[in-house]
Amino acid sequence: MNYSSLHFPAVVVLFVSALLVGCGTQTGEEGTFETETQNGISVITNTDAPVWASVDEAPIRFELEQTFGVESEPQEAILSSTSSVAVDETGTVYVLDRSEHRVHAFNADGTLKWSAGRQGEGPGELNFPTHLLLRHNGHLLISHQQGSAIDVWDEAGGFVERLDVGGVEGYLAPTLVFSEEDRLGFITRDEDNFDWFLVIVSQPDLQIITETPIAFELSGRPGISVLPQVAFTDGTLYLAQQDRYAVQGFTAEGERRKEIRRPDIGDLLGQGMYNPDGVLRIRTYSELSIPLIFPDGSSLIASYWSPDVDDPDETLRRAVDGEDVDISFNAALDLYEASGRLLGRLQWNDARKPDVGRPMIVGPNGKLYSATDDPFPQVRRYAVHFE
Repeated sequence: MNYSSLHFPAVVVLFVSALLVGCGTQTGEEGTFETETQNGISVITNTDAPVWASVDEAPIRFELEQTFGVESEPQEAILSSTSSVAVDETGTVYVLDRSEHRVHAFNADGTLKWSAGRQGEGPGELNFPTHLLLRHNGHLLISHQQGSAIDVWDEAGGFVERLDVGGVEGYLAPTLVFSEEDRLGFITRDEDNFDWFLVIVSQPDLQIITETPIAFELSGRPGISVLPQVAFTDGTLYLAQQDRYAVQGFTAEGERRKEIRRPDIGDLLGQGMYNPDGVLRIRTYSELSIPLIFPDGSSLIASYWSPDVDDPDETLRRAVDGEDVDISFNAALDLYEASGRLLGRLQWNDARKPDVGRPMIVGPNGKLYSATDDPFPQVRRYAVHFE
């Protein structure tokens, strides 16, 4: 999951105890916390929360337990560009390396179990893999070639088969979001109107079972094809906006049921778009993750943005045309109680990711797995304590 193309394959039972029928507002030291039901959608709104400049100031502690990839010698680095992470019940960590077109498996103690794959389109080859899911039987599903290919690998790193997604007709570059014993779920856009759909297909024949429009709100720009953060957890499909602070939860049937908002945050922007010569350029200057939820219901939502960019289109135009464009980024983790109350924001200035790395997933062991490039690419496992 490339941070600039927004894939925090992450993970997620926020909203549960706070999504009550009716409306209520509470104000305290942490800011304003409001819950209400709007047209059957449970909405949580938080504003005016404190901002902490360091972990020492925040009611959270990250305990580093293990690193995956080389620990101290950059020349021996195994990873290059982590695009997706999955963890099984034994603690085995599977990592997709997008730029190296490989998949790696690490034991829970950080030792390398196996590495496989190379660039190509044949059996056992990958082409810019983006999404990794664990199948019910322990096999891996790897999406690559812009979603047009989904490969099945076994837990020992052996290629099993390529699924034919050509039967998902009428849709562009499907993004794999969940795998169940007898069906797969994709978020995709239709070829005609560029509307988003949740498409569910049967396994193993990949015949369409349902096609449900997903009416989440983006900037609404025609032709834009960048998908926001998306994950499917405990029967709920979560999508995070890119141009405003809003995370929406849908049922597996595509019905919107939940939303968490921070209307006081105005830093998020849509993508910059520039098409000077018939080749559309798209660049992201801010992003928002879905909630990463821990066993006690506490959660984190990550974001980054550029305080230097007001007009993404103009900024991209200047960069493509060779003008000097000097921009910085800030990163943040927002801390939530199980009730949905926002405790506050942990913020890093002049950084595109938190010090603990880019949050990727909460594993079945309740640990946080993050990816970092500093000082060299690796995946980290943290025990997270809310205090």
